Amino acid sequence: MGNQGKIQNNQGASAIELVMVLPILLSILFGTIEYGWFFKKKMDLNNAVAEGVRAIVYTEGGGKNNAINAIVEVLMENGDYGAVIAKLNGTLNYTTLQNPDRAKLSINGWQHDSLTGFFPSALLPESISATAVMAFP
Repeated sequence: MGNQGKIQNNQGASAIELVMVLPILLSILFGTIEYGWFFKKKMDLNNAVAEGVRAIVYTEGGGKNNAINAIVEVLMENGDYGAVIAKLNGTLNYTTLQNPDRAKLSINGWQHDSLTGFFPSALLPESISATAVMAFP
């Protein structure tokens, strides 16, 4: 009869250990997922800005409209063209630089949405920025 009491106590201890360790394990898991999502979005935005500045430099009469079209093609999410255009308004800056002739394109304040919602906004960046500069041929 003495052995049965010990088994029950061990089972209760296992449940308590699980309750103590589970939040840590979930934080590691969701943190990995969330920061992976953030870095994917950052790479997507960097690639889009690079494509946008390339469209300005290598298209005849290139300008902001060509850059916007190139950026939207890269950033298309769920096929919602209008949503990407709306997000670009107010975040896209285009300038031409002298000596040598270059185009500079930057996106500041692109809103990053959390994938899991597990972490408070204080732990994750809320916006992403990217800049690309390319010389005219």
